[in-house]
Amino acid sequence: NFPVACTIFGAAGEVRYADMQTIAVLNAGDTVQVSFASFTPTIIETCQVVFRTLLLNDSNPDNDRRARQTFITNSIEIVIGTGTSGSSIYCIYAYRAYTVSNAIYLQSEIGYYGYITNLAYYKTSGTNTTQIDDVKIYMRRTDQSTVATGAYDTTGFTRVYSGSFPIYAIGWMGVEVNPPFLYNNQDNLEILILKGPPAMTSGYPSWQYTTQSPNYRNRYQYSDAGWPTSLTQTYYRPNIRFYLTPTAPGVEELPFEFPCITILNAAKPNPLSRGVTNISFSIGAPTNAALKIYDASGRLIKTLVNAPLEQGMHNYIWNGRDENNRKVAEGIYFYTLKTDDYSQTKKLVLTR
Repeated sequence: NFPVACTIFGAAGEVRYADMQTIAVLNAGDTVQVSFASFTPTIIETCQVVFRTLLLNDSNPDNDRRARQTFITNSIEIVIGTGTSGSSIYCIYAYRAYTVSNAIYLQSEIGYYGYITNLAYYKTSGTNTTQIDDVKIYMRRTDQSTVATGAYDTTGFTRVYSGSFPIYAIGWMGVEVNPPFLYNNQDNLEILILKGPPAMTSGYPSWQYTTQSPNYRNRYQYSDAGWPTSLTQTYYRPNIRFYLTPTAPGVEELPFEFPCITILNAAKPNPLSRGVTNISFSIGAPTNAALKIYDASGRLIKTLVNAPLEQGMHNYIWNGRDENNRKVAEGIYFYTLKTDDYSQTKKLVLTR
């Protein structure tokens, strides 16, 4: 009869979630699956999931305390653009041998810090489902919010993709951003796309776009003779989808010393089974702690502990008896944990 605790810590060590379950019986060589309460993240971050077991007073003192940790990364889908009109020329114009497009997406439209790991454009039509060859995609952060007609170059950009662009279906067509591009959620994001030969003579794709009037947030140009030298500004900006994660894939995490938190867990079993229940709690730092049982009227029934305790997990058994070792009546009872900076009360049912 020992507890297993699951705690999820945020990027800076904040406790996002804590739950504890009790293993009733585990014989040598057995395996048991523990189900914890669900966790729904509310922000985008890399979390550390820590599992701890406490097996005191068993026959193997070497495994009294065990802890393992793993990492989870929440990614978010960001879609910018609500227009449903389609055009072949404002994004990757496959009908021409040489095409260039250059768009700006605002910080207020993105709204998150992290690494862009994937981008996609929405194909609205086009019967050719092979692929568009020789596509290069560049990204950079910028304080500009509009673009002007004129020359372009790749200065200050990071090339995040080079290869063929898929057009196998109607819907979002995307590629992996490699290396992932770190977006700081302060500047705007500028994307430059260059497509080289060959041209696609039939069935070329049309891409969904949204009108940005009166702001010019996209520009484009195309040619069959060679790379365009000047781009033409337009109100029509391609709809785009990003996947963004707070941690770059493949980045090695630094060692993490997970903190222990003060928390009173649910008594197991509840109602008491054969008049006995296990009450466990964890202490975040050395402190004075008191664990007491009260009846429904608030009268003190039993003090299980009232002493300085070390950081860590603690377990106490209540056998349904009072301070004078007399059996108490069936009914509703309450158990309270108090420390120097924590107080929590939970309900307990006693049946005979």
